[in-house]
Amino acid sequence: MILKFNNLIFCIVFFSCLVSSAQKLSMELKGKVESNTTDVSDVHVINTRKNQATITNQYGYFRIKASVNDTLWFSAIQFDKSFLVVDDKIIESELVTVALEESLTELDEVVVTPYNLSGNLHMDIQSMKFKPTVSSTSLRLPNAEVKPLSLNERKLFLAMQEQLLHRLIDEITGHNKKLRNSVSVDKLEKEIQTIRNSYPDSLYKERLKIPSEKIDDFIYYCAVDTIFNSTVQSRDKLKIWSFLERKSLAYRKNNYLD
Repeated sequence: MILKFNNLIFCIVFFSCLVSSAQKLSMELKGKVESNTTDVSDVHVINTRKNQATITNQYGYFRIKASVNDTLWFSAIQFDKSFLVVDDKIIESELVTVALEESLTELDEVVVTPYNLSGNLHMDIQSMKFKPTVSSTSLRLPNAEVKPLSLNERKLFLAMQEQLLHRLIDEITGHNKKLRNSVSVDKLEKEIQTIRNSYPDSLYKERLKIPSEKIDDFIYYCAVDTIFNSTVQSRDKLKIWSFLERKSLAYRKNNYLD
């Protein structure tokens, strides 16, 4: 009888540990995005590690599954891109608040003088004189064709060149992990821009039935798909277009565009 009772206690404790461990691995994170000047509804919140996404409601609130070291990417046409690396404090908090900055895309004034442009592109190009461009390539300097690293790539490179002890400390504190996440976000943003610029707006509107104001939103919707990266990296326009056609059907249905 005592043996059965001990077995029962062991099972209860073991099950409780499993539940507690599972909760630490992944949980529903509650958050809110804020802005002083711009509407905070319909902001895309993407967990780049789990390939999960959601959007904020009209008040900026959102919920998404997340674990420690996941990266949450916040994206909307009206805001600058922003990302958040989830740590223990964020997981334990009841509500995480993210401040977004408005994206400035307009110029107050465009000045075309002193070139005396006529407005006729063909004539203006012929009349303008350009000086030879002096660059490392034109001077045939060593390593002139080497592609420069992005800011986050340079930070990661320098961090990985530190002494072994410092490198171990960075790995323990998660510093290098955050830098790798930053590089990953940069690459995803570049792939999104590649897709966006591969086809004119007229194709998105006429063939995919996506309204002009929804095209960027549709591209971000596609980016959440697990095969997005491999599809873009194939550089096969027919394959990419076939992928966009399939995603457009689901997007229009979810947004009641049909």
